[in-house]
This record gives sequence, C-alpha cells and structure tokens, in this order.
Amino acid sequence: MDSNTIENIKHVSNTEVIRRLLIKYFIDKNFTESFDRHVYPAILQDLNVMIPQLSTKIEVVPFAEEVDSYQGKAVLGWNLFVLGTYRMYCGQTYHNDLRGLARQIQTGFIMIPEGTIINARRQTTPRRIITFITRVLESHSAGYVDLTLSTNPRKIGEPYANKNSLLGMPQQFFARAGY
Repeated sequence: MDSNTIENIKHVSNTEVIRRLLIKYFIDKNFTESFDRHVYPAILQDLNVMIPQLSTKIEVVPFAEEVDSYQGKAVLGWNLFVLGTYRMYCGQTYHNDLRGLARQIQTGFIMIPEGTIINARRQTTPRRIITFITRVLESHSAGYVDLTLSTNPRKIGEPYANKNSLLGMPQQFFARAGY
C-alpha cells in the first residue's frame, strides 16, 4: 500500500474512535433510551473536559440572543464550533435571573437550574451532534485527533474570556443588569 492509502485508513479509524468517544459521552449523560431526544444545550459545556482529546478541535460557546433588563430575563443561544469555523446551532436556553447569569458567565460555567423547569427551544439531538462532529473531522486533514490526552483543556469553571471566546459578554450583562 502507498503512504496516501495508509494515511486515509489512519484518518478514518481515528474518526471512528472519536465517534465512539462521543457515543460514550452521551450515554454517560443518560441518553441511553434514544439518541433522538433533545439535548439541553448547556450540558455540552463539559464536552472538552470529558473528552480532552477534542479540546483543540471543539468548543461550545453561548451568546446573548435577547436580553430584557426590565424583566431580568435573557435568552442564550449555543453554538458548537468544530475546527474553529464549522458551526452547529445547538439551541436556546432561557434564564430569569440576569445577575445570577452574569456571575455564572464570569465563572465560565453556566449552571443548569435545579428544581425548576428547564426552558429551551430549537434544540438538537445527540445523533445530529455526533454526525456533525465526525463529518467535519473526517473530511478535513486538520480533523485528525491526537488520541493522547491533551495537556491544556479548558476546565469547568474557567472563564470563557480566558479562551477569547466571549470577550465583552459579561460586561454586556453587567451594564444591562445595573451592576
């Protein structure tokens, strides 16, 4: 076999390993009955922590879609970026406490509200997420993933601004929330 064929086989098998890691990730998130259930977008924040090999390939980023400072409510949209430029919209989440949301954004991890009804719209499914990630990684040479553990993944609680992904967003909430 020539070296090009060997590289193609390595790349395809590498993508298959990543697909299996993603399946395990969603099974660990209790998507055991069906991968066609909707995903609350905020649970994807730990994707880089749980699969550190993807820390340089994938990023989940919230952004403000609507902010109503009079009622203290916000709608966040969630994007999943693969290889920096390929984007998948994961849905919207609704938040009723702007001050609490601003504090969470500063800490770098937006909490899932406990004991309340989780409000989200336009959500995607684990099946679509896995298909999207593997399709992008498989079709690009930059999609080859080093399966050894990454040395510098973003940790839960690390501010988004440290990754230069949400610069200005906390100030936007502070300005509107009256801080």
